[in-house]
Amino acid sequence: MSTLIAATTVSPAWSQIVVENFGNSETPEWDTGEEPLVWTPGCYLIETVDDMESNVLVDFRVGVIDVHDVREIHNGNFVCASGRASVCAPAMAQKAVLTLPRAGDWAIRIAVRGKFRPDYVVVFFNEDKWSDSMNGNALAEGSGEPLR
Repeated sequence: MSTLIAATTVSPAWSQIVVENFGNSETPEWDTGEEPLVWTPGCYLIETVDDMESNVLVDFRVGVIDVHDVREIHNGNFVCASGRASVCAPAMAQKAVLTLPRAGDWAIRIAVRGKFRPDYVVVFFNEDKWSDSMNGNALAEGSGEPLR
């Protein structure tokens, strides 16, 4: 079972959102435009609904993928040297930020709802790694819409 630790709504730009290490300066580029996401170790560019269609709900959860009607699009390592993960539209200064229990590498899985241009993105942190790192609760903060 997974536990919701934070959630926010993002207005996408160019049908995409970014989940990244706060302060990241390296953004990946699309190869074909057919892939659901592209990434560098500290930045995930995720295809979403069109900017004019709707906002994108982004959840951060700890545990296994157990959310109904989502499909996994990535299973890998997120390098978060700052200890803060941010989510926003590409090239936007306003970001929602999640302070993690520690800086460093995190095992994550990313899932989305829908086969084409999803309106819901979920980032799942590995429960064992999260539990090992906890010295208290993760704190939500940001320069934009706060995580709730």
